[in-house]
Amino acid sequence: MGRNRKHTILIACLALLLGAVTAEAEVDSTLRPLNPQSMGQGGCPVASAEGFDALLFNPASFASPDGSFTYYASSFWLHADPLGALLAVLDSGSSSFDNFVDEQIPSGGFGFGSADGIGYVGRGIAAAVLMNIDAYLWGPLGSAAGDLIFTLSFISGFAYPFQLKDATLTLGFDIRPMIRIQAPINEAVMQDFLDSLSSSANPLATLNGQPALHGLAVAVDFGMIVDWGTVRWGLSVRDFLGTRFQYKQDPFGDVLVSLRDSGGFPTGGTAVDNYVVPMDISTGFAYNFLRGRSKTVSDFVVHWAVCDVITTAMEQKAPTAMLHAGAQLELFNRLALRAGFNQGYLTFGLGVKLWVLDLNMAYFTREMGTLTASRASPGFTLEAAIRR
Repeated sequence: MGRNRKHTILIACLALLLGAVTAEAEVDSTLRPLNPQSMGQGGCPVASAEGFDALLFNPASFASPDGSFTYYASSFWLHADPLGALLAVLDSGSSSFDNFVDEQIPSGGFGFGSADGIGYVGRGIAAAVLMNIDAYLWGPLGSAAGDLIFTLSFISGFAYPFQLKDATLTLGFDIRPMIRIQAPINEAVMQDFLDSLSSSANPLATLNGQPALHGLAVAVDFGMIVDWGTVRWGLSVRDFLGTRFQYKQDPFGDVLVSLRDSGGFPTGGTAVDNYVVPMDISTGFAYNFLRGRSKTVSDFVVHWAVCDVITTAMEQKAPTAMLHAGAQLELFNRLALRAGFNQGYLTFGLGVKLWVLDLNMAYFTREMGTLTASRASPGFTLEAAIRR
């Protein structure tokens, strides 16, 4: 059987699996934060994520014996060539950054995002609040289009380990009530937004007249981890049976005014209820070489994963878009070196712990678009967090 036929059969089977849930529905974004810890080591540590990262990948990791309290974490990422962006910012020419953006939009796209959160994860429980925003624009100059999406998530979860002779089986789940706003953007909106950042203008004012979707949803995630010595296998099912947002549509400015004045969304907007975040499945292995047996090297973990299987099939991306691999080397419990492959592209990152302050950064590349219109989108992400 040829490779193309196998790929077609896989897509058909997965499409049937979600057919009842996503029929006649628009595929909504998962909008997973691009935090440096995961992106630096290949983008999907489904079997090895711990602490705050477990909220993004596998709820079974909530059972970690070491609890981690994140008093505040803030990250920022750029969807563009980071070196080119830095040189454009440092260039004294007034149009240098504008020219850089115009070069990025038709190639890998241009955008940015941020995430802020607090929470506790470990010893079997998780409770967190995460605020996430992402804007991305791609296409030929003059007709490029994209979205700006804001999501506020309240996450609570539980995990429990079971001893099975020489192995430990851990099962976990979480519930994620979410509030979301998304508005379409084009080149003019993006340029006005960027210009406002260097002036006293309100960056969001340029979006006031844009039609925005706003609504609520509740997602459920499940996870499983099997530990056998130094080997770990992880399985994660995110957005179980699909997460459907109950959207209404109003001008973006009206949404912001309503939130400011009444703390809620406008009433009476046009109902738009055909958006769904598809259920997705990820699985992978991790191997820990040391487990604390060295005073110099605190930890050395490598992992492999096949992630976002259903979304990759539904969007007809190449099978390589599911593949992830990475490693993290931690020295003296203070310095973390990370590297990996995200969808076939090299990633690397660095982390430093200064008492309760964590500083992390990573360079990555992601495969965007479909199989027929794929593009490599480089990026860079930074995080500062206060953790205990």
